[in-house]
Amino acid sequence: MFGYDFTVEFKPGSQNVVADALSRREEDAIELQVHALSSPDIELFAAFRTECATSPDILAKRAEITSGTARASWSLVNGFVMHRGRIFVPPSSAIWPQILDAAHGAGHEGVEKTLHRLRVSFYNPHANRLVRDHVKSCSVCQRNKTEHLHPGTSAAVAGADGGLARHCP
Repeated sequence: MFGYDFTVEFKPGSQNVVADALSRREEDAIELQVHALSSPDIELFAAFRTECATSPDILAKRAEITSGTARASWSLVNGFVMHRGRIFVPPSSAIWPQILDAAHGAGHEGVEKTLHRLRVSFYNPHANRLVRDHVKSCSVCQRNKTEHLHPGTSAAVAGADGGLARHCP
Protein backbone atom coordinates (compact mmCIF):
# COMPACT_ATOMS: atom_id res chain seq x y z
CA MET A 1 0.00 0.00 0.00
CA PHE A 2 2.72 2.39 -1.00
CA GLY A 3 1.70 6.01 -1.29
CA TYR A 4 -1.18 5.74 1.17
CA ASP A 5 -1.23 6.80 4.80
CA PHE A 6 -3.89 4.94 6.76
CA THR A 7 -4.54 3.46 10.18
CA VAL A 8 -6.46 0.24 10.83
CA GLU A 9 -8.75 0.42 13.86
CA PHE A 10 -10.90 -2.36 15.25
CA LYS A 11 -14.59 -1.56 15.75
CA PRO A 12 -16.92 -4.10 17.34
CA GLY A 13 -19.81 -5.12 15.12
CA SER A 14 -22.36 -3.29 17.25
CA GLN A 15 -20.52 0.00 16.65
CA ASN A 16 -19.74 -0.58 12.97
CA VAL A 17 -23.26 0.16 11.71
CA VAL A 18 -22.23 1.10 8.17
CA ALA A 19 -20.56 -2.24 7.52
CA ASP A 20 -23.39 -4.03 9.29
CA ALA A 21 -26.02 -2.41 7.08
CA LEU A 22 -24.11 -3.26 3.93
CA SER A 23 -23.39 -6.86 4.88
CA ARG A 24 -26.89 -7.88 5.96
CA ARG A 25 -29.90 -8.54 3.79
CA GLU A 26 -32.95 -6.50 4.61
CA GLU A 27 -35.00 -8.72 6.88
CA ASP A 28 -38.20 -6.83 6.07
CA ALA A 29 -37.73 -7.36 2.33
CA ILE A 30 -37.09 -11.08 2.84
CA GLU A 31 -40.16 -11.35 5.08
CA LEU A 32 -42.29 -9.69 2.39
CA GLN A 33 -40.94 -12.05 -0.27
CA VAL A 34 -41.71 -15.12 1.86
CA HIS A 35 -45.15 -13.76 2.72
CA ALA A 36 -45.91 -13.09 -0.94
CA LEU A 37 -45.38 -16.74 -1.83
CA SER A 38 -46.56 -18.46 1.33
CA SER A 39 -49.78 -16.42 1.52
CA PRO A 40 -50.90 -16.28 -2.09
CA ASP A 41 -53.43 -13.73 -3.22
CA ILE A 42 -57.00 -14.66 -2.30
CA GLU A 43 -58.14 -13.61 -5.79
CA LEU A 44 -55.66 -16.08 -7.24
CA PHE A 45 -57.15 -18.91 -5.18
CA ALA A 46 -60.69 -17.84 -6.07
CA ALA A 47 -59.78 -17.89 -9.78
CA PHE A 48 -58.10 -21.27 -9.42
CA ARG A 49 -61.08 -22.69 -7.50
CA THR A 50 -63.31 -21.62 -10.41
CA GLU A 51 -60.88 -23.14 -12.90
CA CYS A 52 -60.83 -26.41 -10.93
CA ALA A 53 -64.54 -26.89 -11.62
CA THR A 54 -63.90 -27.11 -15.38
CA SER A 55 -60.29 -28.30 -15.80
CA PRO A 56 -60.25 -31.78 -17.39
CA ASP A 57 -56.92 -32.65 -15.68
CA ILE A 58 -58.20 -31.73 -12.24
CA LEU A 59 -61.61 -33.33 -12.75
CA ALA A 60 -59.97 -36.59 -13.89
CA LYS A 61 -57.58 -36.64 -10.91
CA ARG A 62 -60.43 -35.77 -8.51
CA ALA A 63 -62.44 -38.72 -9.93
CA GLU A 64 -59.44 -41.05 -9.40
CA ILE A 65 -59.09 -39.90 -5.79
CA THR A 66 -62.79 -40.28 -4.95
CA SER A 67 -62.99 -43.70 -6.60
CA GLY A 68 -59.89 -44.88 -4.72
CA THR A 69 -57.82 -45.63 -7.82
CA ALA A 70 -55.31 -42.80 -7.29
CA ARG A 71 -52.00 -43.47 -5.55
CA ALA A 72 -51.71 -42.70 -1.85
CA SER A 73 -49.74 -39.52 -2.58
CA TRP A 74 -52.92 -37.88 -3.96
CA SER A 75 -55.67 -36.38 -1.79
CA LEU A 76 -58.46 -33.80 -1.70
CA VAL A 77 -58.15 -30.94 0.80
CA ASN A 78 -60.67 -28.09 0.92
CA GLY A 79 -61.66 -28.82 -2.67
CA PHE A 80 -58.09 -28.74 -3.97
CA VAL A 81 -56.38 -31.76 -5.52
CA MET A 82 -53.17 -32.28 -3.55
CA HIS A 83 -50.05 -34.28 -4.32
CA ARG A 84 -47.97 -35.01 -1.20
CA GLY A 85 -49.45 -31.97 0.54
CA ARG A 86 -48.91 -29.58 -2.38
CA ILE A 87 -51.64 -28.10 -4.59
CA PHE A 88 -51.76 -29.75 -8.01
CA VAL A 89 -51.80 -27.14 -10.79
CA PRO A 90 -52.00 -28.67 -14.29
CA PRO A 91 -49.70 -27.28 -17.01
CA SER A 92 -52.70 -25.85 -18.88
CA SER A 93 -53.78 -23.74 -15.89
CA ALA A 94 -54.30 -20.01 -16.44
CA ILE A 95 -52.77 -19.19 -13.04
CA TRP A 96 -49.26 -20.44 -13.87
CA PRO A 97 -48.01 -16.99 -14.90
CA GLN A 98 -49.00 -15.53 -11.50
CA ILE A 99 -47.53 -18.47 -9.57
CA LEU A 100 -44.27 -18.29 -11.53
CA ASP A 101 -44.09 -14.50 -11.11
CA ALA A 102 -44.48 -14.87 -7.34
CA ALA A 103 -41.91 -17.68 -7.05
CA HIS A 104 -39.35 -16.13 -9.38
CA GLY A 105 -40.00 -12.45 -8.73
CA ALA A 106 -39.08 -12.89 -5.05
CA GLY A 107 -35.42 -12.54 -5.99
CA HIS A 108 -34.76 -13.43 -9.65
CA GLU A 109 -32.40 -16.10 -8.35
CA GLY A 110 -32.56 -18.53 -11.25
CA VAL A 111 -34.17 -21.85 -12.06
CA GLU A 112 -33.14 -23.91 -9.02
CA LYS A 113 -34.21 -21.44 -6.34
CA THR A 114 -37.44 -20.65 -8.19
CA LEU A 115 -38.19 -24.40 -8.38
CA HIS A 116 -37.48 -24.74 -4.67
CA ARG A 117 -39.88 -21.89 -3.81
CA LEU A 118 -42.52 -23.24 -6.16
CA ARG A 119 -42.36 -26.82 -4.92
CA VAL A 120 -43.02 -25.81 -1.34
CA SER A 121 -46.69 -25.18 -2.16
CA PHE A 122 -47.44 -26.38 -5.70
CA TYR A 123 -47.05 -29.58 -7.71
CA ASN A 124 -46.80 -30.10 -11.43
CA PRO A 125 -44.94 -32.96 -13.12
CA HIS A 126 -43.61 -30.46 -15.70
CA ALA A 127 -42.49 -27.81 -13.20
CA ASN A 128 -38.86 -27.96 -14.40
CA ARG A 129 -39.82 -27.01 -17.94
CA LEU A 130 -42.32 -24.35 -16.83
CA VAL A 131 -39.78 -22.66 -14.55
CA ARG A 132 -36.92 -22.94 -17.06
CA ASP A 133 -39.07 -21.31 -19.77
CA HIS A 134 -40.20 -18.59 -17.38
CA VAL A 135 -36.65 -17.74 -16.28
CA LYS A 136 -35.44 -17.72 -19.91
CA SER A 137 -38.16 -15.21 -20.77
CA CYS A 138 -37.55 -13.01 -17.72
CA SER A 139 -36.24 -9.67 -19.00
CA VAL A 140 -34.64 -8.80 -15.64
CA CYS A 141 -32.68 -12.07 -15.56
CA GLN A 142 -31.62 -11.83 -19.19
CA ARG A 143 -30.44 -8.26 -18.71
CA ASN A 144 -28.46 -9.22 -15.59
CA LYS A 145 -26.92 -12.51 -16.77
CA THR A 146 -23.29 -12.79 -15.73
CA GLU A 147 -22.03 -13.20 -19.28
CA HIS A 148 -23.64 -9.85 -20.07
CA LEU A 149 -22.06 -8.16 -17.05
CA HIS A 150 -18.37 -9.12 -17.36
CA PRO A 151 -16.35 -6.32 -18.87
CA GLY A 152 -14.38 -7.78 -21.78
CA THR A 153 -10.69 -7.15 -21.93
CA SER A 154 -10.34 -8.93 -25.20
CA ALA A 155 -12.76 -10.85 -27.36
CA ALA A 156 -12.31 -13.12 -30.33
CA VAL A 157 -14.14 -11.99 -33.45
CA ALA A 158 -14.32 -13.50 -36.90
CA GLY A 159 -11.92 -11.87 -39.33
CA ALA A 160 -12.65 -11.12 -42.97
CA ASP A 161 -10.87 -14.33 -43.99
CA GLY A 162 -13.10 -16.42 -41.69
CA GLY A 163 -10.35 -16.91 -39.11
CA LEU A 164 -10.45 -15.58 -35.57
CA ALA A 165 -8.90 -12.22 -34.88
CA ARG A 166 -8.31 -10.67 -31.47
CA HIS A 167 -10.22 -7.51 -30.72
CA CYS A 168 -9.26 -5.31 -27.80
CA PRO A 169 -11.81 -2.65 -26.82
